[in-house]
Amino acid sequence: MESEKKTSGSDKYSKLAGNTIIFAISSFSSKLLTLLVQPFLTYAMAEIADLGLAKILSQYANLLIPFVSMGMSNAIIRFGLDKGNSEKQVFTNGLLTILGGFGILILCWPVAQFLPDMAQYGFLIYIYVLMSCLRSRQWNKLVAVDGILCTFATLMFYVLYLVGFHWGANGYLLAIISGDLVSVLFLCITGRLWNYVELKGLNRDLWQQMLRFSLPMIPAQISFWVINASDLFFVREMCGGLDGHSGDAWSGLLSTGYFLPTILTT
Repeated sequence: MESEKKTSGSDKYSKLAGNTIIFAISSFSSKLLTLLVQPFLTYAMAEIADLGLAKILSQYANLLIPFVSMGMSNAIIRFGLDKGNSEKQVFTNGLLTILGGFGILILCWPVAQFLPDMAQYGFLIYIYVLMSCLRSRQWNKLVAVDGILCTFATLMFYVLYLVGFHWGANGYLLAIISGDLVSVLFLCITGRLWNYVELKGLNRDLWQQMLRFSLPMIPAQISFWVINASDLFFVREMCGGLDGHSGDAWSGLLSTGYFLPTILTT
């Protein structure tokens, strides 16, 4: 009995170590994207104000993502790794929650369009949010491959949209959307996601458990956003017009200044 317990315990630690390495590779790829892209963006953007506007628009989307997804990306991973739960039910619950959250976001459009920049860039921001939420993953073995693929695809779309087409802030958002779309298609085809959609006999108890796990994550995600991104909006509003530069230009300079701390942190 003792030997069986030791074997079971060692298997759990081995699985934990393996999952940790897989998620680390995926996380590192996104950090690598930041390191590679920042010098390129300062070169590819015609004006520093375009870079500042692009960063502001992406942060709008990052603020909306926790509300639309309701933190389901964390719940999908948490409950998807539990062998006692049906993968189909976990996936379906997560997908329906994200689609429901996006539906609520669409209903809020009459109000959202009055926010700064939303009338002009709202459609792209909405698609950005949807694609980012749909990248929520359950198959941890695909996470590392997907992270590397998404990183490479986004880099290529940056080159195409910013250098090839000179689309500026629109190109910046479209590159991220396109990279996420490649990721979604890869996961759909590789993981055969259509086989995991089970609309009949939904497990409401499991759904409630997932929501109880994911909803408390939203305030934490918003707090991280306030710490990491709110200064871009403050600088934009407070420094607009200084030395003849727009607020977007100052935000662009601030976002570029993050490059050195990012290198040191990584």
